[in-house]
Amino acid sequence: MFSIQSIFPIVIFITVSFAILMANLFKLSEDKSAKYCFYASILVALGMLLTLTRDVMPLWISYPGSLFFSLFGWCLFYVSLEYLILGKGNPKLFAILCGIYVIAFTFLLDNGYVFYASLFSSAVWSAMNAYLTFKMWRLNSSHPQMPMMTWIYAIASISWAARILLANDFQLPLIHQHSFLNWATMVVNFLLLVIRQVNYLIIRYDITSNENVQIKNLLSERESLISSLMKANKTAATGALSAAIAHELNQPLGASNLNIQFLKLRLRQGDLNSETYEEVLSALDSDNKRAAQIVKSLRSIFSENNSQPEKINLNDAILRVIDIVGPELNAKNIYLELNVRGDFPVKINSNEIEQVILNLINNSIQSLMHTSVSQAQIAIEMYKTGDFVCLSIADNGEGIRGEFKPNLFQLLTTTKKTGMGLGLWLCRHIVTECGGNIWHEDVSGGGAKFIIQLPLCI
Repeated sequence: MFSIQSIFPIVIFITVSFAILMANLFKLSEDKSAKYCFYASILVALGMLLTLTRDVMPLWISYPGSLFFSLFGWCLFYVSLEYLILGKGNPKLFAILCGIYVIAFTFLLDNGYVFYASLFSSAVWSAMNAYLTFKMWRLNSSHPQMPMMTWIYAIASISWAARILLANDFQLPLIHQHSFLNWATMVVNFLLLVIRQVNYLIIRYDITSNENVQIKNLLSERESLISSLMKANKTAATGALSAAIAHELNQPLGASNLNIQFLKLRLRQGDLNSETYEEVLSALDSDNKRAAQIVKSLRSIFSENNSQPEKINLNDAILRVIDIVGPELNAKNIYLELNVRGDFPVKINSNEIEQVILNLINNSIQSLMHTSVSQAQIAIEMYKTGDFVCLSIADNGEGIRGEFKPNLFQLLTTTKKTGMGLGLWLCRHIVTECGGNIWHEDVSGGGAKFIIQLPLCI
């Protein structure tokens, strides 16, 4: 025959199943909200099991254990919500309060005050749920489902208070464990427990979905910001070379203009033989190719192409940058030592790695402008280490001062009076995105060396 007592195994099964579900859905070691919800389910189930087996267990185990585990588990459900909404909670406070409750109850029971022990227990459950109702009410604005959770704790508080009042008004057996009033209170709280667990999952799913959308939007904004910073850095890097680039373009264009004027003069004079014609055309072709190469190198740096990483030869990227910085090095009498022989294929966006190399060479050029060495020099070397290729760019300039070294690659950190603090941060971002690394080393005798390490693409 069906009895109210038979609900206990059903609720224990539901509660344990909920704990197993939490353990499978979430990483309990990393998610405190899920962890406390898991503990709450296990403790409530254990408390119910001890309540169900009171007749066959010693009273000093069944009563204190069932009361502590049930109430503390009930409180931990609130703590799990507190961590979910606020990211913090205080389970120790509830453990202390539940411990005091159990000690006081056991004292009354051991001294024969059975009625007062039961009265005290009901009052504590009602007061604790009233306190949790107030705490939950303060969280109501955090989520649309929170008012439901507030009502769950409020109804639980009312049920325990009503248990005391009904027993007093109608002289019902408050302390008899098989009384209708006792089991009716339990059933109400069991139903509230199941509703609360379902409601927790609904709140958690909704919050997680919103967080995923927010994270996606933040990542999109981050990529947009990085793209804007890269464009600004490209402008700054190539702007520093603009005078030298203009000078370099003027040379082939000026030579072409002279050759064209020479051809016009010979045509007007009617003195243009095939040898002169071929010689002038060859010169024009050479000057045109030189100008085209400079423009091509510039376009590769300024390109806004957002293509995916591809397999490129790192040597080619270095040589394209050298085409751009070459005039600046010559104009400032900076000797370039280049040792990049060999085939070093890497998987990276060619425009981005060229920007990294240009940034580092620009930094070396600017550093050399503030040094008194007899021969300013930049050394570029490339070598293989295991499954990686290392590209080092070193100069014999003034080096990096000690106070800047810890935050050298941080955003908006610069050693220059007119710097934006983007270059080295972007260099690290680009290199690390493709599984590489970049770091700084001091050079013996003064200067700085930056080393880029990239995985080889076999």
